[in-house]
Amino acid sequence: MNKVPFQRGPFFFLLALLTTLACNKYDEVQLADYRPEFAIPLLTSELSMEDAFSRFGDDNFITVDADGFMTMNYFGDVTARQSSEIFESIAQTEGTFPLFDTISALPFSTPNGFDLDYALINSGTMQILYAMSFSEPVTFKARFPNLITPNGEVYEYNYFHDDPNFPLFVHPQVDLTGYTLVPTRDSLFIEYHVLLESSGTRVRLDTIGLTLVDFTASYVEGYMGQEIYEIPRDTITIDFFENWTFGDVYFEDPQIKVSVINSFGFPVRSQASIMDVIKADGQVITLESPFIDSINIDYPRLDEVGGARTTEFVFDRSNSNIDEVLSGVPIALDYEMRALANPDRDTSIRGFMTDTSSFRVQVEVQLPLYGRTNGFVARDTIDVDFSDYEQVTSAEFKVITENDLPLELELQAYFLDSEDAIIDSLFSGPRPLIQAAEVNAEGIVPPSSSNEVTTFIEVDGQRFTNFQQANRVLVTLAFSSYNGGQTSVRIYNDQRVEVRMGMKLEVQQ
Repeated sequence: MNKVPFQRGPFFFLLALLTTLACNKYDEVQLADYRPEFAIPLLTSELSMEDAFSRFGDDNFITVDADGFMTMNYFGDVTARQSSEIFESIAQTEGTFPLFDTISALPFSTPNGFDLDYALINSGTMQILYAMSFSEPVTFKARFPNLITPNGEVYEYNYFHDDPNFPLFVHPQVDLTGYTLVPTRDSLFIEYHVLLESSGTRVRLDTIGLTLVDFTASYVEGYMGQEIYEIPRDTITIDFFENWTFGDVYFEDPQIKVSVINSFGFPVRSQASIMDVIKADGQVITLESPFIDSINIDYPRLDEVGGARTTEFVFDRSNSNIDEVLSGVPIALDYEMRALANPDRDTSIRGFMTDTSSFRVQVEVQLPLYGRTNGFVARDTIDVDFSDYEQVTSAEFKVITENDLPLELELQAYFLDSEDAIIDSLFSGPRPLIQAAEVNAEGIVPPSSSNEVTTFIEVDGQRFTNFQQANRVLVTLAFSSYNGGQTSVRIYNDQRVEVRMGMKLEVQQ
């Protein structure tokens, strides 16, 4: 299970902002004259969306189009079904098989409905054994009309016995590597006869058998039957929302993309036995679509042996209920796929597979940053230590923000003691820290359109003393898109936030 490594969900943006601020602050001010009140310019800094994602996430999971529009991408594991499992059933054609007549058919093991035209043998040995008791020399002849040698000839075996009195005669093993099997009605036929040297008369053996050992094929061709191949179940975690408390997010154009790389040379239809989205509140919603069980997968043809074809299918608003499924706060996609071979049972389609053929599936959740949110609240705790600030009697912080993003942010911070009890808060109530920039009818912030907000934070001596007693701070962030979350907006990589901060301190004489 692969997870996009954003750190702390929505807090990645705030943490990226704070990290950038910390890297751009002025050198520490040294006070030549000790005065009861002084002002300190702390920082001027700027952060773009591209900077934010690159600092606190693997930007390989963020795609940016030619216009700078951003999309979050969450990938599942690459799950696969290998041909080795199917070849194992063919390899069950091994052991010692008695021959009850001079012309015998050895059943060739194949999966149900499998109609084999021919197979290239990759390994295995064959051996003839029989018992006989004759009073004169004989010639033993065997012919395998379905077994073609590497030279393109039907395999035949001749052996002259000048002393044909054997309780059991075992012929040398024949290495079948490189041979071609062309079965008749899914059978390997064997013809044999024994000729008396004196008269040429044919005689039968009372006991004769054929042994096949370690039989494998590297290539088979024919009608592969209709089989269901299960693909391992997987879960994609959407951890951007891991710190969610309440509030909703609506994506205008979410997508679930199914990508299949198929090197089996026959028709396959992909079916989703499970395709559920799990919400942060525990609700489970099933993806519904007329295509959920009918994605036709492309396949290489007979002149493309060794190659593969790729099929990509996208569930979107036009063919599914995905806007319902991925609205709110989705935290995971639980899915299980399966592949149906030859779904139409068309026996005229002669396909193939090799010993390296596979059916590989990857599912991806795509969340283009185009949508709206109203009161999306997330929270987290941060360890703090204010014990070094012993002489401060009051402080005033001035924060000026200039914002190109169509998102507004309210902040509240609660200072906690060692028992996680609230000692004090930064504000009497949530305060707007960043005001959303205006957007046009397409949800785009026009050029040179930004919002500036000035915030004063006053802390008296008693409250600062409270802060000094805190071990941790519980930070609560409330995000809303432009127009109170009623308007869908687009996020671009060059949209930025600029922050300027100063501090005025009063210290004890």
